Amino acid sequence: DMVKATWLFNVSVLAEDASFDTFKHFGFQSGKNVDKFEFQCGRDYYYLPFGEIMYFVSEGRKIRIITPRGEKEFYGKLRDVTKGLPPEFVSIHKSYTVNREYILRYTYESIELTDGTQLAVSKANRKLVREKILIEGA
Repeated sequence: DMVKATWLFNVSVLAEDASFDTFKHFGFQSGKNVDKFEFQCGRDYYYLPFGEIMYFVSEGRKIRIITPRGEKEFYGKLRDVTKGLPPEFVSIHKSYTVNREYILRYTYESIELTDGTQLAVSKANRKLVREKILIEGA
């Protein structure tokens, strides 16, 4: 009906057997979990776009997700969360994993985020953090 009304249509030049990676390369992703972090808090399920997540904080068995609009928390292990994150995220401490897009200032011992939050960089992670921030770019 829309084609009849507007006389507009698309022609696909991709083969029917094209892999999903081909579609992803051109930005044709869809679905609730594409480029989003999925977690459960109680009986509720959340899907936060990675770009909205400033950092993760581990406090015992709880993980807090800090965004510019507020916080959410759930139970889990930060090292398990970090494994599934895109490369924009860097572990700066056993308790902190930060989205590089929100780093305002970096020193060897700490980082400052765009909201003014100061977070310590652990001695064990300093070399890796320096490489990810300075070499790959913040």
